[in-house]
Amino acid sequence: MSSGKSKTDAPIAVERTMEEIFNSLEERIDVLSGRIRELTGENARLKGAVVETAAERDRFKNELADARQHESGHAETTAKLDRYETEREAVKARIERLLKNFEGIESLSEDASD
Repeated sequence: MSSGKSKTDAPIAVERTMEEIFNSLEERIDVLSGRIRELTGENARLKGAVVETAAERDRFKNELADARQHESGHAETTAKLDRYETEREAVKARIERLLKNFEGIESLSEDASD
């Protein structure tokens, strides 16, 4: 009548099976907990990198704005310089004409006094 296992062996087998299941679940939970800790650390590192990248982006934006402002100031300065050079050439030409006129007047007065 015995089939190799008695009725008292069945609860022990179930207990062992349940023990194995709980052990397996605990191992999986430990593995998953470790992975969560790793991912949390990586997430914190990435958040720090995002903050640094945002700060660097803002610094680059400011540098670009400054460069554009200097560029526009440089363009204005270049335009003023061109205008001053043109005016200088015009003044130089007028002075040369005046000198020629004075030289002409001097030569006329020297010829008249001879």
